[in-house]
Amino acid sequence: MMNLEAKALFDQFGRKLETGKREFYRKIRAIKEGHINAADFPATFAWERSCYRGPAYNEVAMHALSELLECYGVESIDSSETKNGEYIDYLNVGDPYIPTVVRCTAWTHEFRLAKGGYAEFVK
Repeated sequence: MMNLEAKALFDQFGRKLETGKREFYRKIRAIKEGHINAADFPATFAWERSCYRGPAYNEVAMHALSELLECYGVESIDSSETKNGEYIDYLNVGDPYIPTVVRCTAWTHEFRLAKGGYAEFVK
């Protein structure tokens, strides 16, 4: 389950988005509850439907977050390139040192808001 706080995400990303605060919180709640629909997340919905096998919830959640936060997609870093030796996914915000959302299945809380960007996890 996604453990990110909507307030922390809004404080970091929401100010630059066209989405209002109430709408932003509603969409975050929808992602947390697994209710990602075509009206709120059209690109994520289309991507999910194009997959041969349905992607895991956490993959869909990352794509929905990328769409909501107006990022450049979801990127991955191989386990051989990370400091903890685990495979991670992150939202591409355009710069490795800009705060982003990082996901690692080895962590107790799979999703984290990386204030220093994903670069802090790379060797």
